[in-house]
Order: sequence, then structure tokens, then C-alpha cells
Amino acid sequence: MHCPFVLSRTRRHDRTIALALFVISLLFVSATSFATTTISIPKTHDTQLGDTVLMPVRLDRDEAGPEFGSFKLQIHYTAFLVDLISIEPGDMVSGCGWEQFEYQLSMLNADSLGIITISAVADVAAIPGTPGCYLGPALGSIVNLKFHVPNDESNQCQAAFVRFFWPDCGDNSFTTRDGDSLYVADDVYGWDYVLPVPATLSTYAGLPNSCLSGPIEGKTPYRAITYKPGFIDITCGPDPFARGDFNLNGIPYEIADAVLYCEYFMHGLAALDPNPQILEMQIQASDANNDGTTLSFRDLTYLLRIIVGDALPFPDPHVVDTLSATFTQDFDAKVISVDFAGDLSGAYLEFTGDIVPTFFPAAPVDFFQWYSFDGVHTHVMTLSRTPNPTPGPIWLTYTGEGNLAFVGTSDFNDNYIQANIAYQNAPTLCGDINFDNTTSISDAVYLIGYIFAGGPPPIDAADADVDCSGIVTISDAVYLITYIFGGGAAPCANCP
Repeated sequence: MHCPFVLSRTRRHDRTIALALFVISLLFVSATSFATTTISIPKTHDTQLGDTVLMPVRLDRDEAGPEFGSFKLQIHYTAFLVDLISIEPGDMVSGCGWEQFEYQLSMLNADSLGIITISAVADVAAIPGTPGCYLGPALGSIVNLKFHVPNDESNQCQAAFVRFFWPDCGDNSFTTRDGDSLYVADDVYGWDYVLPVPATLSTYAGLPNSCLSGPIEGKTPYRAITYKPGFIDITCGPDPFARGDFNLNGIPYEIADAVLYCEYFMHGLAALDPNPQILEMQIQASDANNDGTTLSFRDLTYLLRIIVGDALPFPDPHVVDTLSATFTQDFDAKVISVDFAGDLSGAYLEFTGDIVPTFFPAAPVDFFQWYSFDGVHTHVMTLSRTPNPTPGPIWLTYTGEGNLAFVGTSDFNDNYIQANIAYQNAPTLCGDINFDNTTSISDAVYLIGYIFAGGPPPIDAADADVDCSGIVTISDAVYLITYIFGGGAAPCANCP
């Protein structure tokens, strides 16, 4: 179900209801029909530091059909949070006397990601005898994984994922007893909902349709297996707050937390509790992705991903942690455009002045758009539930007058993205170094930061050369200070 929203200035209550409906809509995505065979890994909760955890890979088959005589699995786990102790055949394999059970182990990303490749065959031609049974309609374990949670306090309040991965068309598949057919992934779950069929291999979302265009390993493939991942949820210590529980109601990562987060972006700290002690706990709990930065748009994006089941309450290791996106304001066209090589999840934009966004009509239907004016600043926010949401380089148009002063943005991989601001056809005012439509001490501070600390350059060098010397130096900052506090000549008053 898709619920587009393009909201004008409405009452705060109405916006809150609209946002709640938007977030709820993220939970409902179309899914293919459920397969009759489910392969699942459990979700454990309140695991203590030092615990040993058994994670059975379970087969649940409730209807008759061809028996399975072999399978091949690839499973990834968060190796920096848990240690793998053992891999053993489950009761459904060992109890039937299967003749081959093999596995391989490897690591990726500086040993942060553990990879388990498992294969099992009931009847091996080179081995005398036959197995006692095959995999038919039943419920039980086919593989038993055992993990240990190190006694490291930095692992508290985190979750180690244990989930299936598809680097090859033949992975996570079951072969029928006669060896003619291969049963492969049909529905693949994130954490609580079915993921869309991926376009390529090497994902946690299953097989692309291209894998079914011909035989796989000489066998006819059928989509008939549902895969469900698991995780090991490590309990928190005696902290005064729980990360992700922004409203401090004891339930982290829920829709109400996302609604409150959006209220914060529209209304600032006034949306949170006025009690200083409770406010501090809310701020600490806002660090949804545990990167040490609170109250950020990146945290909101990660919080929404957890709610819809696309991420665990602890982010995966980042492939890239420094990216940049440039948001350009064209004052003549009254357009905000974005230059970024990847896919952004949206952005929070703050304007000095009163503008009314007329959101770009090409935005996808699941692009949520919201704005509010507080008397000084206009706050604008866009959010999407799916990757590839960018509505072309132009994100929004607007009416009114205002300067883009701040941008926070994020992608769907929890990478840090430096949001840069650029201007085209900007109206200028001599002495307005920081481009806030006025000349004040903040302009002198901005100029000093540029000259001595490598800060951002003035929007217009001519407006920074307030003493008309032809170059921008510390004398311009002194000129401004004299004008502001000593009644000196106005900026550019002595220019030819």
C-alpha cells in the first residue's frame, strides 16, 4: 500500500496523524504467496554478556510433496559481536543418518562479517548404505549453530544478525530426492516483512528472476522456500535510557518514536519534554544508529529502517563513511536541486525566512513531504521508505523569500554524508558574509573563521571586501566590528 503525502501548513495534530499513517504504511508491502516450506533462524532476546546461544536453522513443512535429499546454505553473522563456537547437523539430518555434512568458514570486512557455507547430502553414491529418511513434511532442525557472546560491555544494547545470503543462484536451495528439481527462495523476509525480489545477486533478499531463466546446476528451479533470518539481541546495561526509545515509554524503535522525531525537526526542542533531566535522556536515546551523534536526520532514517524491518537495532559496518551531497538554491528559479551519486533517503532543510514549498511533482508516490514556519525559519523535511527515491536533480520548488541555511541528509546504508550548500543567482548585501540577510557580529566571526581557521568562504567575495581594498583580509573583519559596535562607516560605503 502506498500513501503519498504532500502537506501544506496544517495543524500540528493533523501532521502528526498524517506522519503516523505514513510510517504505518511502510509496514505493508506487497508480497508473493507464501511457500509451504519455511527455513528460519530464531530471534533471541535479552541475551546476557558471556552467554552461549544455540541458533537452530529450522525446517517447517506443512504439506506433502517431493522429499529433499540435499541442501546448500550460505549464512552471514555479525562476527564482531559474537563468536561462532560450533556447527553441527540438526536432528532431522543426524537422526536420518545423512552421509555427508560439510561446512566452510570465512571472514569479510576486517573480520566483522562471518560467512558460513553449509552443504549436506542424504545419499552419497561412493558411501555404502542408504539414509534412514529424507526431508519431508515435518518441523525440526537441519543445522545447529552455537555462538558465544563475549563479556564486553561495548556489546550491550546491540544485536548480532544471523541471516541468509545469496552470492550464487544455487545458494540456499534444496534438491529433491530424485535430483531433478531444485527448490529455491520464494518469499525472503527482512525482520518482519517480505523483501522485494532483488534485481541482482549478492543480497540478503533472495534470488533475482534471472536465476530462473534456465536450469540451475542442471536442475529445474522452483520458487518454493520461505526464508526468515534471525538475530541475537544483547541486553542493555543499567542505562537511564534505551537507544531508539525517543519518547521514553519503554518500547524502542516504534512508530511513536519516529513521529516524535519528525516533530522535533519541525519544532525543535519544544517538541520534547521540558524537564531538563528527561530532555537529556531523550536526546541520548535519539542516537538510533549508535554513531555518537544525536538528533540527526541520519538517525531518523535508521530508526525508520528498523521499524519497517530493513535493519537491526545496530548498524552494519559501513563500506563508506564519508560522502558528500550538494544542495543548490537557485534564487531566480526558486528551485532546490541536489547533486549526489547515490540514492538519498530524504533530507531536512532549514531556511532563514518564510517560504512555501511547492514540492516537485515528479517525486515518487512514497515520498513524504512536510514543512513548518516558526516565525523565523522554515523547516522542510522529505522522507522515503525505499531506495532510489530521488526525484531527479530537482527536489522542490518554492514561493516566498528565504535562504537555505542548513541541510541534514542520509542514504539507505547509514553512511555519513556531508551536506554542502551552494547558491545560484543569490541576492547579495555588502557585509552579509554568512548570507542571512543581515549584517551582524556573526558575519565578522564567519569572516575570521574563513581567514584563520579554513572555514567556508563568503558567498560573494565582493560583499566580504567591506573596506573596498580589493582583497579580503582581517582588516575587513575589523571594519565590520567597528561598524557594528563603534558607529563606523557602513560596509562598502567608501567603494568607488
